[in-house]
Amino acid sequence: MNVQMLGKLVVMAGLMFGFGYALVPIYQAICEITGINDLTKRDKGAEEFARNTQVDRSRKITVEFDANSRGAW
Repeated sequence: MNVQMLGKLVVMAGLMFGFGYALVPIYQAICEITGINDLTKRDKGAEEFARNTQVDRSRKITVEFDANSRGAW
């Protein structure tokens, strides 16, 4: 392998690493501009979400484990 090709590969690997490192801030900026995936909107419905996820201890749940091998599918 010649030195020029090795240099190009190292530069390409560095550019790919830099692009991957920069993706998070770029994604956050795009989401902030467009309003997609707004993290502040989640807090508004947090109280309703917490109310709807309370444990109902009056229910009885039965779990059945089936250990058959070589199913029909």
